[in-house]
Amino acid sequence: MKKKRILIPLICCVCLSGALLNGEDENPVIKGQMASPIMNERGELQFFYREDAGRVSFAARDMVSGYREVQNLLQCDGVCSPVVKKDRTNRIHMLWVVSGSEHSDVFSGTLKNYILSEHHLLFRKKGYIDSPDFCFDRAGGLWALWVLHSGSQNVLIVKNKGNDRYWVMNSFDYSEIQGPEIIVDAWNRIWVFWTQVQTGREEIFCRFFDGFFWSEPSRVNQDNEYPHILVDAATGPDGLPWLVWSAYDGRDYEIFSSHWTPMGWSEEEPLTDNLCTDAYPQICMVWDRIPLIIWSRSSGEENGIFCTYRDQDKWTGEIGLVTEKNRFIHSPQVVTEQGRIGLVWESDETLSSQILYFDDLIESGEDVHERTERRITIDPSRQDNIYIGFGDSITYGYIDSSPAPDKGYVPRLEALLESACGDSEVVNEGNPGEKTLGGLDRISDTLPGSDGRYLLLMEGTNDVVTNSITMDTAAFNLEEMTKICLEFGVMPLLSTILPRNDLWWYFPFYKQRVYTLNDSIREIPGRLHIPFIDMFDEFWYYEEGEETWRDLLSNDRLHPNEKGYQFMAERWFDEIKVFPFPPTITEGKRAHDEILFDSEPVNLIIWQENAKLSQEHIFKGYKVYRKIYSEPVSAFHEVAFLPINMVVDHLRYFDKNIDPGESYHYIVSLVRNDEVEGPCSNMVGVGSVK
Repeated sequence: MKKKRILIPLICCVCLSGALLNGEDENPVIKGQMASPIMNERGELQFFYREDAGRVSFAARDMVSGYREVQNLLQCDGVCSPVVKKDRTNRIHMLWVVSGSEHSDVFSGTLKNYILSEHHLLFRKKGYIDSPDFCFDRAGGLWALWVLHSGSQNVLIVKNKGNDRYWVMNSFDYSEIQGPEIIVDAWNRIWVFWTQVQTGREEIFCRFFDGFFWSEPSRVNQDNEYPHILVDAATGPDGLPWLVWSAYDGRDYEIFSSHWTPMGWSEEEPLTDNLCTDAYPQICMVWDRIPLIIWSRSSGEENGIFCTYRDQDKWTGEIGLVTEKNRFIHSPQVVTEQGRIGLVWESDETLSSQILYFDDLIESGEDVHERTERRITIDPSRQDNIYIGFGDSITYGYIDSSPAPDKGYVPRLEALLESACGDSEVVNEGNPGEKTLGGLDRISDTLPGSDGRYLLLMEGTNDVVTNSITMDTAAFNLEEMTKICLEFGVMPLLSTILPRNDLWWYFPFYKQRVYTLNDSIREIPGRLHIPFIDMFDEFWYYEEGEETWRDLLSNDRLHPNEKGYQFMAERWFDEIKVFPFPPTITEGKRAHDEILFDSEPVNLIIWQENAKLSQEHIFKGYKVYRKIYSEPVSAFHEVAFLPINMVVDHLRYFDKNIDPGESYHYIVSLVRNDEVEGPCSNMVGVGSVK
């Protein structure tokens, strides 16, 4: 390989005198992300992390006092993704990436007294690099991996530092690669795991190197109907790979585990079973012989970190480790040393940590969060003048990276609705910094607490740059959110995410993720027959004089400015104006069909159209639903479709197929020409019991 002169990033060794970040707080937080922890022989927790200003720092925490020491380790524009591990002699090694506009570099180095004493360039290539990881073989040799995004290709690369050889793990295709992991087993085989979309949804793949050849890529998960994401790997007590991941089970994300056996991968074991979002799992070995798994859980306002460990041949019940209110916990990292467990996790762009003894887990283990069934219902009681804005900081209202909910699209849309439709309310359910995993969990808690009949959904901007799941999975999460809305009797209005003009936009990889996510979002409305607005295109093609879409963004080049939020509100309003608003049933009664020679009893339903309808030519007709009075609302089923030209003058329906001795409930909905069906009307009873 031709040697090139390289510019080594500026290495800083600025010790802050062991400064306490918050002397009065037992568990102070540090602003940062991408934490990578280790523990020393004294049981101190040290974690290395990236700060916003292009710095890699580390913090140390003592078991007894909770004291923290902070030290700046490395400073360089574009530095990211620090990974720190100890080799078999307890030397500390770090792998990190420096990404620039011309090329990206992968560096490795060793630390002595927490000073970066040696560093080497492992790889340089045009493109964007992320997701580094490394391990040591039985001879102490360093094996590293990373993902290179070059043009439209995504390449998973493994390198043996000792002989300077590298291999490409995946075929040269265009599908995203996420969360690669590399470990070595007791037989000195190098194992590589990653997630990728090939056929179906995101799933787990692996390969191993036996010293001579790489095995062919093989699938770990048993099906690909739902996404399998966020895989983590460790060498188990048997010397073979053990895996843990998060997968959708048809209702939410749960934690699953499997391990390699002489016969192949063991049957997948579900470790959780609830209606919360269980994600970001990590696995490690306590005393090298007890598998311990931790993960984060999001459940409404209650968020936390849970764990389980392997007791002989079965997993224990869940054990709660951390609980926080109103703060979404994600990316927990775990490390063990001589029976001590160190945790580091992210929430609200800050890092927190905790140290505990494994023996404490044995004493406190208990099952939590039993499964309860989600309510599935048609809900005629919802208010037709209440709308819910659901999403991240763009929904909440941020300008120049600062909260400004009074200047966002929500109050502006409310003003437009009140002017056109009278008394209206738009509820702000924006959650700054939220990703689609968090939104999927939160929406099931938001809807029961609101009377709103319509929900405006825009989310995914944060998924683009955090790069922890594929855009296929982010779109899947959005589609599940819209399905949950329909289950709760709420009509969703789905939107693409906005274009951005910040630093990330000028990395082809991240720009392509925006395009990929929006392309997937555009496919959802046709499958579910729900309203849709392409807010990306609305911004992209904006022109007013010499102004373009960039003039609709604030100085942070991510969130809209006031003019941009007004433009958003008007575009939301344009789509709302053509909603198939529900009719109102004004009368339901038992009548008789006088057309027949023999008069027969029928049920007569009469309704009137919604006063907010303004363009009748875009509607196809009305659907009439019925159920027996004593049945639950989920038993409503369609009994008639009435084309609009048949009922334009007489909005009524005669139901002849009835049992005169039975009582019934009816509801009616309006359908647009594009098959978008609106919410149901009020419910009316006909028969002896109403």
